[in-house]
Amino acid sequence: KDPQGGSSVFAQVFNQLMKAVTNPRDLAGYNRFFQVTFEGEGSMDCGGPYHDAISDMSEELMSSALPMFIPCPNGRSQAGINREKFVLNPAATSAHHLEMFRSCGLLFALAFHLKEILNINVADTVWKQLTSEEVTIDDLADIDVYFGQFISMIRDILKTGPQSANQPLSDLVGELYFDCLLSDSTTRVELKPSGATTLVTWENAEEFVELYVNARLEESRA
Repeated sequence: KDPQGGSSVFAQVFNQLMKAVTNPRDLAGYNRFFQVTFEGEGSMDCGGPYHDAISDMSEELMSSALPMFIPCPNGRSQAGINREKFVLNPAATSAHHLEMFRSCGLLFALAFHLKEILNINVADTVWKQLTSEEVTIDDLADIDVYFGQFISMIRDILKTGPQSANQPLSDLVGELYFDCLLSDSTTRVELKPSGATTLVTWENAEEFVELYVNARLEESRA
């Protein structure tokens, strides 16, 4: 595991490439976007080492070797469908991480222009952002079954209402506050000012659901 990604093949390639290329179109007419020499192996890059490096970068991105992508919630909990999918890491927000995401975007663009195959298994919540499509609550529920169940439960309870006069909402759902745990199960954000101390009640529960869903949909938006 390399939290900063500095020793990865991905970092070695893009530390050099980012200095030379700012637009993938600069490589129009080339059949590859770098050459590879594996230290100590003496290999000439006739294509084999190059494709090995592409494969290595894909594997690094879909693993804990780099901090940009993490297994989706279903994958970590071993529940629901799409357990093999990866999502953007909402905790990767430092300037260094953002530069790595820029390098990742350049990798995707170069692969598209040069028709390279990347073994990248990311969720629809990621692909749809890349193709400017709307990410929906169903897309999120497909990779986080417990999120979908939680939102459905709250909405069903709000439709039914209290079971007795003056029954607090917390009797049915437990104490909830206006904060949200993101898809890494570690990063917690407030949904509004002082949200961590604002109790969810019958009166503000609809607002809570809307803010909660929006926070999860927007957590990794560029």
